Amino acid sequence: MRQEEDRRRKREFIEYKLTRAERELVRLACQGLDNAAIARQLHKSEKTVANQFTSVYEKLHEWRGFRQDIPVSRALLVAEFTMYFALEGSKQ
Repeated sequence: MRQEEDRRRKREFIEYKLTRAERELVRLACQGLDNAAIARQLHKSEKTVANQFTSVYEKLHEWRGFRQDIPVSRALLVAEFTMYFALEGSKQ
């Protein structure tokens, strides 16, 4: 039951808190791509990708309810959502 609730919350975050472009960034980061590879794949500049990740981190910080002094990192983002994207991808 707890697993299903966790998956539902993650789906809500991905689908309703993030823009389409941000969702794609997170998906690619969860596949292990760095900013340069993501930028190439999406035909964006690395600066644009970095700015979009900043927005994602701010949203993740709010969603997780962290105190202001606890930073959100790429490692946390990837740890949180890699399995979500793996499961979602296997449905397609």
